[in-house]
Parts: sequence; C-alpha cells; structure tokens
Amino acid sequence: MTIREIAELAGVSSAAVSAVLNNRWKQIRLTKQTRDKIAAVIKKNRFQPNTAGKALAYRRSFVIGMIVEKINFSFLPEALEGIEDLTEQKGYGLLMMTTRKDPARQERILNYLLARNVEGMLLGPGIDIPLTFLETLAARVIPLVQMGEAPEGKSFACVDGAQIGYLGMRHLLERGHQRIACWGTSPMIHEGIDRAIRESGREVRIDHWPFCDPMESMDQWFHDTDRPTAMFVGSDEVASRILHRAIRQGVKIPEELALVGVNDTQAAAEAAIPLTTVAQPKYEQGQAATRLLFDLMEGKPAQSVVLQPNLVVREST
Repeated sequence: MTIREIAELAGVSSAAVSAVLNNRWKQIRLTKQTRDKIAAVIKKNRFQPNTAGKALAYRRSFVIGMIVEKINFSFLPEALEGIEDLTEQKGYGLLMMTTRKDPARQERILNYLLARNVEGMLLGPGIDIPLTFLETLAARVIPLVQMGEAPEGKSFACVDGAQIGYLGMRHLLERGHQRIACWGTSPMIHEGIDRAIRESGREVRIDHWPFCDPMESMDQWFHDTDRPTAMFVGSDEVASRILHRAIRQGVKIPEELALVGVNDTQAAAEAAIPLTTVAQPKYEQGQAATRLLFDLMEGKPAQSVVLQPNLVVREST
C-alpha cells in the first residue's frame, strides 16, 4: 500500500498524509479532524511508510547515529528508551554501535556512521572523539550531542555531577559518619562531596580509593584497623558487588558499613539489603539529549541541559 492509496481512502491529498506521517501537519494547517481521519486509515490498514523511498526522495537518511562504550552500562537501558521514543516520534531511526573501549574500533564506527549519512550523532558518557573528526562533522553540518559531562564547546545533556556528590555525602554525614571511602567518583562528584563537608563544619576523613577492581578495595577495607564506616560508590553495580561481598564476610549493613551508590538501578532496589542511591533521571536524560540534537538539526537555538538528581534512601544506610 502506498501513500497515494491511503490518501484516496481518507479522501485527502497525498501531501496531507505525508504531513501526518512526518509530523509536519502544522505547515499545511491540517485540522484535528483531518489528522484523526488520516491516522485512523493508517492504523486500520497497518500502513508502514517506505523509509528507503522516503530517504531517496528527500536525499536524507532519517537516521541518527549513537556511539557508546558498552551495552551493559547501567544507565543505558532507560536512557535508550527516552532516545528511541523521541526519535520515532520524529520519524527517524537510531543506529547505535559500541566501541568496547577499543580506539581502532571507534575509528571504524565513526567512519561507518559517516558513510551511512547519519543526520546527527549522540555520544554516550565517556566517549571522546578526535578533533579531526569533529572538524569533519562541522564541515558536513552534522550536529553532535554528548550525554554526560562534556568539555567546553560541545553541546551536552547531563545530570549535575556536583549535586550527586553533595546529596550522597550530606546523607552520610547526617548519619554521623566521620571516615568515608569514595570509589569510582568523578572530579565533578568530588566537588559536591567537598561542598557537603564544608557546609557540615565537621572534621571528616575522606579516602579516595583508586579506580581499580572494587574487590581489591574491599580487601583493603577488611585489613584496615581504622576502617571507614561508610562508602560512597560511583555506580550501583559496583556498590551492589561490595554489598554482597560484605554480607558474605559477615559485615553488618549498615551498622558496620553503610553504602551509597549512584544511578538507582533495579539491582539496587532488589539487593539483599536494598541500596541507598543518588538517582539519575535516565529516561529524561535520553530525551533531553535527543531533543537538543533535533533542535540543532533543525537550526533552532539550543542550549545544553543539566538535570538534577535525587536521593533515594534505603536500608544500606
């Protein structure tokens, strides 16, 4: 079935059907009654537009590229839902690829996405691309939006890292902890941690553990005679691993060790002892990054977006 046949069944022009399919009905001032009639015919006949023909007709790909480090990053599933929902509303497809922290693979991916004529590009947290490639994107007028903290000059949508640190540390200080270990926390989170300590006016010892195997950090904790009574961990995934190791070793949670994670994943809520965490609005971040990208693609004024986290208190503190 074609757009022309849908138009005949609805008693409208092909242009009207195309406007509804491409969410451009405002441009030709279609009434709600006409839009609803066209939508009903499309639904009844289970019509799917020919995306290849559409791309050929408009000389565009209608595809957004996305690069992430890995699929199992805890933040990604909900963020991806937000990205896909908005991308589909706009009549676009999403082509997502993973670097697996391999620079050579990342270069191949970047070249492949360019060859596919993507119209915009989303970069997941931690993805950094070479200046030469940024120049190529600029020359081809392909907008780029970074998800997560980004250097000056890049458009981005992120969660306020300093506020993550502030909320997590303030909570532990309010629980009376004076020696706290931090693992996997970014420099931005450190800013918030420092602010919470300054505001408390208390003498607090903070151990910034190196970004290594968290089980090595737990070994360090067990052998420390003056061990921290709390840990602030930069992801729920790692905090959950530490939690279960501590439970197996007979550590009382939170009496002997309190734990705070970051993200608010399902695993945190369903842990043997539910994990206190600083929640990131993951779906909203995906939507914000995608909305920003489409604004840039459409030549609209666009500003980077910083979303706010919130503290979710559970039994681990």
